[in-house]
Amino acid sequence: MGWFVYLNAKLVCIRCRYTSDCAFQTKLFRSSHENQGQSYGVGDGVEIDGLDDYCPLQPRSNPATITIIVGDWSCDHCGLNWQWAKMAVDLPIASGNPVAVIREISAFHPVNLRSFDDVHFLESDLAELSGIWQPYPDYSWSAGYARWLELPILERCQRLVAGYLAWCHDVAGIDSGDC
Repeated sequence: MGWFVYLNAKLVCIRCRYTSDCAFQTKLFRSSHENQGQSYGVGDGVEIDGLDDYCPLQPRSNPATITIIVGDWSCDHCGLNWQWAKMAVDLPIASGNPVAVIREISAFHPVNLRSFDDVHFLESDLAELSGIWQPYPDYSWSAGYARWLELPILERCQRLVAGYLAWCHDVAGIDSGDC
Protein backbone atom coordinates (compact mmCIF):
# COMPACT_ATOMS: atom_id res chain seq x y z
CA MET A 1 0.00 0.00 0.00
CA GLY A 2 1.33 3.41 -0.91
CA TRP A 3 1.07 6.63 1.03
CA PHE A 4 0.14 9.79 -0.79
CA VAL A 5 0.54 13.46 -0.02
CA TYR A 6 -1.01 16.36 -1.88
CA LEU A 7 -0.15 19.78 -3.19
CA ASN A 8 -2.86 22.46 -2.80
CA ALA A 9 -3.17 25.57 -4.93
CA LYS A 10 -5.60 27.75 -6.82
CA LEU A 11 -4.73 27.24 -10.50
CA VAL A 12 -6.09 28.72 -13.73
CA CYS A 13 -7.13 26.30 -16.48
CA ILE A 14 -5.53 26.78 -19.91
CA ARG A 15 -8.80 25.91 -21.69
CA CYS A 16 -11.66 27.63 -19.83
CA ARG A 17 -9.66 30.05 -17.63
CA TYR A 18 -11.56 28.89 -14.55
CA THR A 19 -9.64 29.05 -11.27
CA SER A 20 -9.79 25.64 -9.57
CA ASP A 21 -9.02 24.90 -5.96
CA CYS A 22 -6.73 21.96 -6.68
CA ALA A 23 -5.38 19.16 -4.51
CA PHE A 24 -3.25 16.74 -6.48
CA GLN A 25 -0.91 13.91 -5.56
CA THR A 26 2.80 14.48 -5.79
CA LYS A 27 5.70 12.06 -5.75
CA LEU A 28 8.09 14.90 -4.94
CA PHE A 29 7.51 14.98 -1.18
CA ARG A 30 8.39 12.35 1.38
CA SER A 31 5.33 10.35 2.36
CA SER A 32 4.87 7.91 5.20
CA HIS A 33 2.25 6.75 7.67
CA GLU A 34 2.97 9.95 9.61
CA ASN A 35 1.88 12.35 6.87
CA GLN A 36 -0.37 10.16 4.71
CA GLY A 37 -3.06 12.29 3.08
CA GLN A 38 -1.41 15.54 4.19
CA SER A 39 -1.94 18.60 1.97
CA TYR A 40 0.80 21.16 1.43
CA GLY A 41 0.56 24.69 0.08
CA VAL A 42 2.38 28.02 0.03
CA GLY A 43 4.26 28.62 3.28
CA ASP A 44 4.38 24.95 4.29
CA GLY A 45 7.60 23.11 4.98
CA VAL A 46 8.05 19.80 3.17
CA GLU A 47 10.73 17.18 2.84
CA ILE A 48 11.73 16.75 -0.80
CA ASP A 49 12.28 13.09 -1.48
CA GLY A 50 11.57 12.30 -5.14
CA LEU A 51 13.65 14.75 -7.19
CA ASP A 52 15.41 11.85 -8.94
CA ASP A 53 12.12 11.14 -10.74
CA TYR A 54 12.15 14.60 -12.38
CA CYS A 55 14.01 15.74 -15.48
CA PRO A 56 16.64 18.45 -15.00
CA LEU A 57 16.38 21.57 -17.14
CA GLN A 58 18.11 24.83 -16.20
CA PRO A 59 21.18 24.84 -13.93
CA ARG A 60 20.62 26.30 -10.47
CA SER A 61 22.39 29.59 -9.92
CA ASN A 62 21.20 29.89 -6.32
CA PRO A 63 21.46 26.72 -4.19
CA ALA A 64 18.88 28.12 -1.76
CA THR A 65 16.00 28.10 -4.27
CA ILE A 66 14.61 25.62 -6.74
CA THR A 67 11.74 25.74 -9.22
CA ILE A 68 10.02 22.50 -10.17
CA ILE A 69 7.18 21.79 -12.59
CA VAL A 70 4.78 19.36 -10.90
CA GLY A 71 1.58 17.73 -12.00
CA ASP A 72 -0.88 16.81 -12.86
CA TRP A 73 -4.04 18.61 -11.89
CA SER A 74 -7.56 18.79 -13.34
CA CYS A 75 -9.89 21.74 -13.86
CA ASP A 76 -12.98 21.72 -11.61
CA HIS A 77 -15.04 23.40 -14.33
CA CYS A 78 -14.25 21.78 -17.70
CA GLY A 79 -12.46 18.66 -16.43
CA LEU A 80 -9.27 19.15 -18.46
CA ASN A 81 -6.57 17.09 -16.79
CA TRP A 82 -2.84 16.67 -17.37
CA GLN A 83 -2.15 20.29 -16.53
CA TRP A 84 0.99 21.30 -14.63
CA ALA A 85 1.96 23.76 -11.92
CA LYS A 86 5.14 25.72 -11.31
CA MET A 87 6.34 25.48 -7.72
CA ALA A 88 9.15 27.57 -6.28
CA VAL A 89 10.66 26.46 -2.97
CA ASP A 90 13.32 27.78 -0.65
CA LEU A 91 15.87 25.23 0.50
CA PRO A 92 18.12 25.42 3.53
CA ILE A 93 21.72 24.57 2.81
CA ALA A 94 21.88 21.10 4.36
CA SER A 95 22.88 17.56 3.60
CA GLY A 96 20.45 14.68 3.14
CA ASN A 97 16.84 15.24 2.15
CA PRO A 98 16.27 18.97 2.35
CA VAL A 99 13.24 20.44 4.04
CA ALA A 100 11.87 23.05 1.68
CA VAL A 101 9.42 25.88 2.23
CA ILE A 102 6.94 26.34 -0.60
CA ARG A 103 7.20 29.96 -1.75
CA GLU A 104 4.88 29.98 -4.77
CA ILE A 105 2.58 27.72 -6.77
CA SER A 106 1.04 28.81 -10.07
CA ALA A 107 -0.40 27.24 -13.20
CA PHE A 108 2.29 26.45 -15.76
CA HIS A 109 1.46 27.09 -19.42
CA PRO A 110 4.75 26.87 -21.36
CA VAL A 111 3.79 28.61 -24.59
CA ASN A 112 7.19 30.20 -25.29
CA LEU A 113 10.85 29.70 -24.44
CA ARG A 114 10.77 32.28 -21.63
CA SER A 115 8.30 30.01 -19.80
CA PHE A 116 11.29 27.83 -18.91
CA ASP A 117 13.49 30.59 -17.47
CA ASP A 118 14.61 29.53 -13.99
CA VAL A 119 12.84 26.13 -14.22
CA HIS A 120 15.23 23.60 -12.74
CA PHE A 121 13.26 20.33 -12.90
CA LEU A 122 10.21 19.02 -14.78
CA GLU A 123 7.65 16.36 -14.09
CA SER A 124 8.52 13.46 -16.39
CA ASP A 125 5.10 13.46 -18.11
CA LEU A 126 5.65 17.05 -19.25
CA ALA A 127 9.21 16.30 -20.37
CA GLU A 128 7.86 13.46 -22.51
CA LEU A 129 5.88 16.00 -24.58
CA SER A 130 9.27 16.92 -26.05
CA GLY A 131 9.07 13.88 -28.34
CA ILE A 132 12.43 12.60 -27.16
CA TRP A 133 10.99 9.37 -25.74
CA GLN A 134 9.94 6.70 -28.22
CA PRO A 135 6.23 5.79 -28.30
CA TYR A 136 5.05 2.35 -27.18
CA PRO A 137 5.94 -0.44 -27.82
CA ASP A 138 9.50 0.92 -28.12
CA TYR A 139 9.17 3.16 -25.08
CA SER A 140 12.09 3.10 -22.63
CA TRP A 141 12.26 5.63 -19.81
CA SER A 142 16.01 5.22 -19.36
CA ALA A 143 16.80 5.52 -23.10
CA GLY A 144 14.65 8.67 -23.42
CA TYR A 145 16.15 10.14 -20.29
CA ALA A 146 19.67 9.58 -21.66
CA ARG A 147 18.67 11.37 -24.89
CA TRP A 148 17.16 14.18 -22.79
CA LEU A 149 20.42 14.71 -20.94
CA GLU A 150 22.42 14.76 -24.20
CA LEU A 151 20.40 17.61 -25.72
CA PRO A 152 21.37 21.25 -25.20
CA ILE A 153 18.98 23.07 -22.86
CA LEU A 154 17.74 25.37 -25.63
CA GLU A 155 16.74 22.40 -27.78
CA ARG A 156 14.95 20.77 -24.84
CA CYS A 157 12.97 23.98 -24.31
CA GLN A 158 12.15 24.35 -28.01
CA ARG A 159 10.90 20.76 -28.13
CA LEU A 160 8.86 21.29 -24.95
CA VAL A 161 7.13 24.40 -26.32
CA ALA A 162 6.31 22.61 -29.59
CA GLY A 163 5.04 19.55 -27.70
CA TYR A 164 2.96 21.66 -25.32
CA LEU A 165 1.36 23.64 -28.14
CA ALA A 166 0.53 20.35 -29.89
CA TRP A 167 -0.98 19.12 -26.59
CA CYS A 168 -3.06 22.32 -26.38
CA HIS A 169 -4.49 21.61 -29.84
CA ASP A 170 -4.84 17.83 -29.65
CA VAL A 171 -5.89 17.34 -26.02
CA ALA A 172 -7.20 20.67 -24.72
CA GLY A 173 -8.87 21.54 -28.03
CA ILE A 174 -7.49 25.08 -28.19
CA ASP A 175 -5.39 26.83 -30.79
CA SER A 176 -1.88 27.90 -29.89
CA GLY A 177 -2.91 31.56 -30.14
CA ASP A 178 -5.39 30.97 -27.31
CA CYS A 179 -2.91 29.34 -24.94
